[in-house]
Amino acid sequence: MKFNNRGIFTAFFLLVMVFISTPALAIKFDVWETGMSLAELVETAKANNIPITQAGTISMDSGFNQKFVNDGFWNASSVGYSTKLFGINSTVSMRMTPEQPRRLYEIEILMTGRMDKKKLYPELISTLIEKYGPPNKPKRGLKKIYQWTLNDTDQLILKLFSAPVLTYTDITYQKANEAKSGIRYKHQESGTMQNDADKL
Repeated sequence: MKFNNRGIFTAFFLLVMVFISTPALAIKFDVWETGMSLAELVETAKANNIPITQAGTISMDSGFNQKFVNDGFWNASSVGYSTKLFGINSTVSMRMTPEQPRRLYEIEILMTGRMDKKKLYPELISTLIEKYGPPNKPKRGLKKIYQWTLNDTDQLILKLFSAPVLTYTDITYQKANEAKSGIRYKHQESGTMQNDADKL
């Protein structure tokens, strides 16, 4: 994929603007914000004509379709949709807590389309460093994983393996989620990703 200088600047400016913590220590990506209930996600998707479905459901719709908001959707642990970021086919996944009211605690964006990795990867890293400062020191053997601890509740991780992944996690909600599930909490070392040229 080819980028011109103006396109790169615009796209990464939008990327920087995506990760803006609110006073409530939530993180916002596009129209989504951690702490939103599942019902609020549906209303937001409807208002913005986003083709949200439960994870694993294939939708050919380019906009919101009420038929996908079924019993399976309300019981799903993850919902999301397909989009384009920097013109690259990508999947946005939003993970929900199991207890009522279901709350969004993690947003992950996986870029799967064709891309110029030699150009894109360094730009992703430098943009995040400019915004958040140097990442935490990576563990041995994990040089392709970059992690930022934004504050007491927010964590951002970028993974650069076969495809770039950005994952934002609200640690407070994640801890509560895993405690209720009987899973011992560990700081995750997964990727955090977020950047959107068309919608942000």
